[in-house]
Amino acid sequence: MTKVMARYIYFFFVPMKVFYFGLWHERIRNYRTAWDDAHSANKEFWVSFALCAVVFAGGMLISPIGTLWFFILMAVHSQFNVLGQTFAQRYLYLPMIGLCVVAGTLLQPYPLIVIAIAGFLACKTHYVIPNWRNMEDLLKNEINMNPDRGATFSMVAQYYMAVKPLHSHPFYMINYISYLMRRSISLAPEIWTVRLNYAAYLTQIGRLDESIAETRETLRLLKEFGTTRETPIFDNVRNQEKRLLELREKAIMDMNNQQVEMRRQADLKNRKERRDENKKEKK
Repeated sequence: MTKVMARYIYFFFVPMKVFYFGLWHERIRNYRTAWDDAHSANKEFWVSFALCAVVFAGGMLISPIGTLWFFILMAVHSQFNVLGQTFAQRYLYLPMIGLCVVAGTLLQPYPLIVIAIAGFLACKTHYVIPNWRNMEDLLKNEINMNPDRGATFSMVAQYYMAVKPLHSHPFYMINYISYLMRRSISLAPEIWTVRLNYAAYLTQIGRLDESIAETRETLRLLKEFGTTRETPIFDNVRNQEKRLLELREKAIMDMNNQQVEMRRQADLKNRKERRDENKKEKK
């Protein structure tokens, strides 16, 4: 909780890129070492604790109401046990009013500085709001903000495939989705969500054997991370593997049936041709 709170405080005071999914959250979610570091009382913890203590103490001297507003509301999203959505900038919107009150009270004798900061924030807000028009724009903004983050490319492709089946998209969109998937797997092959989305893509283009292999790789990455068989995520991926195996068996059976039918039709055609030839010879 202390480390998460400190990150929100840092983000308030230091201008950063505005994005939907934080890289710190992704590392904790997908890498065991990052997960362990987030739960340990290491150097980062003590630096975070010092930052929180200084801001809290200084804020209480300047504006107790604003300080309590921030820390109480922010505590709701600063988890004692890091899980789920660890860090997201949107959680800061309401609590940051408290720190704005603190900063405004502190800078009250300097109106020009207040105007400059307010103007900067207003311009930044005006620039960012269009990215929230719809999910597609939001995810595309993620690519612009984090061009080296493989999971973002995977999520954009997943969004398009969730809107409608891959074969229903125009040809240029199918190529674009294919590019997004290849890009994601090249940037982040070690992330299980990327592997899982890639398996879904391979299923839609009919490459079931490769899809099964990617699903099994997803299970391996989950086990490596420490996810147990009792968790819903592991069970869902395991069930997907079973469904893919059933689809492959059905596809093999359908292909065999088609081959049998083709041979039967060819045999009937040959028999008919021989009968026609015999009739001609008799005449």
